[in-house]
Amino acid sequence: MLEWPGHEPVRVAFDTGTSGNALDIQFWRTTRLQRTGDALVTDGGTGLPIEAFETRIPNAKFSGYPVGDLVASVYGYRPRDEVGIVGPNMFWDQLVYLEFEMGRLRVRKLTQEAIPDWPAYPYHDFGVPNSTPALTVQLPNGESVLGTLDSGANAQLLLPMRFKERLALSDHGSGRQISAGSVSEVSKAKLGGVVRVGPVTLNDPDVVFFPGEFASAGMPILNRLRVLLDPAGHRWWALTPRILDPEAAGRFTGQFGPLTVASAGQGLTARGDGQTHTLTWLGACLFISDRGDRWNDAFGSARTLFDFHGQEKATALEAVRTSGSIEVFARS
Repeated sequence: MLEWPGHEPVRVAFDTGTSGNALDIQFWRTTRLQRTGDALVTDGGTGLPIEAFETRIPNAKFSGYPVGDLVASVYGYRPRDEVGIVGPNMFWDQLVYLEFEMGRLRVRKLTQEAIPDWPAYPYHDFGVPNSTPALTVQLPNGESVLGTLDSGANAQLLLPMRFKERLALSDHGSGRQISAGSVSEVSKAKLGGVVRVGPVTLNDPDVVFFPGEFASAGMPILNRLRVLLDPAGHRWWALTPRILDPEAAGRFTGQFGPLTVASAGQGLTARGDGQTHTLTWLGACLFISDRGDRWNDAFGSARTLFDFHGQEKATALEAVRTSGSIEVFARS
């Protein structure tokens, strides 16, 4: 929800694929916001310019979080149940944690200690210099194309139409794509082979071909990721944990606060305070407790480390008690 003094909260869409913010012109006309200048907006579905102008939203809050004065483009946005779009760049000079599957966004102070110690992915110029988180899509035919992290896209993977005749496709179909400023015809197909979308690997994925110049990784891919954005630094990190080999987990013992954690078959046990919790391995990096305790990996202030020491190498397993699940993951 977006609000500002003198106006009740209104529903907006949060979109990682946009570099700015936008309001529908019909809604804008019902407010007291003023036109403050011209705006250059490009439609993500077609790559064509959209007639727009600029307005300023004073002392704005997004879901109750103060974001200061927001600059927004105003045009004939095609709303569903929202009146506009906001992007992560409104959290300038801060870190933005996105847990797509849980529908959760967290904002944290930008500090050196909070920056991951592994390489970041860059932002890219998609019409505005260094404006949007980017990734490379590697296709089965050896070609690659630059793409965006696009939480505004419902399709798993959108590829530029120019690749349609150069890939092994089956199960052809057609449809329409509705973007913020247009409706365009698209083609659908199953793409044979392995596709790597940044940190995610897809096998024989369903794809959509559209008139745009760049690819888009939509919500079905983003739901598999936890992402950290640094808008001011023009970079982002994939926080999705690496898979923990259950055989390797069987060689670990360590401490988690007052609990002693040790291997137990393809799971773990956590003992302490006169209690024993059995953590069962469910696959990938997920463990769950027989007592219903649910923990989730932490990338906030409540971070705690399992310091495990295996026979061959030392590995850190990060976890924290929350109301989600028990997730444990290796981090070398």
